[in-house]
Amino acid sequence: MTKVLIVDDDFSFNVSLRDSLECEGYEVSCAFDGKQGMMLYEDRKPDLVITDIIMPEMDGLEFVSQLASAEGEFPCKLIAISGGGRIKGKEYLDVVKKLGVETVLEKPFMFADLLKDIVRLLLTNTVQRRRAAAAGVERPLACRRNFRSLDGLFGSG
Repeated sequence: MTKVLIVDDDFSFNVSLRDSLECEGYEVSCAFDGKQGMMLYEDRKPDLVITDIIMPEMDGLEFVSQLASAEGEFPCKLIAISGGGRIKGKEYLDVVKKLGVETVLEKPFMFADLLKDIVRLLLTNTVQRRRAAAAGVERPLACRRNFRSLDGLFGSG
């Protein structure tokens, strides 16, 4: 099963996203800041990390920087998300792109868009392709959602 780590300081966002991803067949862990995210990353070794940028303790920029190797490569796939703070979320996301994160989403976003990005990222690796396909096959009928009903669900902070 493909492992996903969500790092975001918004509790309700984490729970909503975790539930939706678990429904899609992913094994999901949640952290509420970058410091806790680093500990969970080391413990769980996820295949994919979805991280917010603006968080207490350790923000997403520092978290992403610590994940990168000396060569600037990441040990897993990454998606950065942000609704902004004092400046617009897009500006924070532009900075994280310069650190090497190729996939970014500005909050609020539609779950269907996030799911497309997850599948695209995981399909770039043959092992992950098999895991993603297996996860999709096992999906319970109750989890096959109408994504339009999730519009706006995935936050602004």
